[in-house]
Amino acid sequence: MKKWLAAALCTGLACGAGGSSVAKAQISPVGGGYLFRRKLQKGLVFNYALSTVIQAKGLPKMPSGPDMSNQKMTTSMKMTILDVVGSKAKMAIETTELMMNGQKMSEARRIESEITERGQVVESVTGGRMNPSEEIEYPEKPLKVGDVVPIKLKQLGSSNIRFIGFKPYKGKDAALWQMLLSLSSDDIKNKKKTKKPTPKQKITGVINLLISKEDGWPLSTTVTMDVSVQAGEQPITAKTVATIVRQ
Repeated sequence: MKKWLAAALCTGLACGAGGSSVAKAQISPVGGGYLFRRKLQKGLVFNYALSTVIQAKGLPKMPSGPDMSNQKMTTSMKMTILDVVGSKAKMAIETTELMMNGQKMSEARRIESEITERGQVVESVTGGRMNPSEEIEYPEKPLKVGDVVPIKLKQLGSSNIRFIGFKPYKGKDAALWQMLLSLSSDDIKNKKKTKKPTPKQKITGVINLLISKEDGWPLSTTVTMDVSVQAGEQPITAKTVATIVRQ
């Protein structure tokens, strides 16, 4: 179940923050569409708060350990652009401890990567790849409202996210990208290209990604997802709401 959440969040964690003037908007009108680029500037610091709430039913009761039927996970992420050469930036990505229901689940982590203004990860310099920095990138050509952008989710394979248009968000102009989730067991097997038997399962939901028109970095990602798994006589269902919000 956590793998599905991680896959969905892949659309948002490659994001950062920053600021620029309206005159230097990074989402600019070109030829009837909009060209998406990220602002790269040495010294920019990007801060995000990440929260995930999972409410599950049908899980077997464990004699000890945390309550897995109600989970709240929190962490924070800081991205710092260390240097810029041309259209590439060297970036440090730091995450704090991952907490679940008040208990530490993982240690703080720091890596360095090189990223382009389109969000392409050129090279992971130290510490391995930060899970999903490489998952989504802006297209080379302008997008028109209604166009779709191909993305790659590690657990689900290739998919598409749609450019819906613009909307205000906390006093800023933001572009809305949206992905509707509707997958069954057969869809999942086909996307992962595996012949292994999988439990009967279904995933429905929506991912909303808001990108700042001024600086080209996302303002927020919201994932709402319903998962049902029939692995035995007792079905397991889970409702997940995850947010990644620029601070």
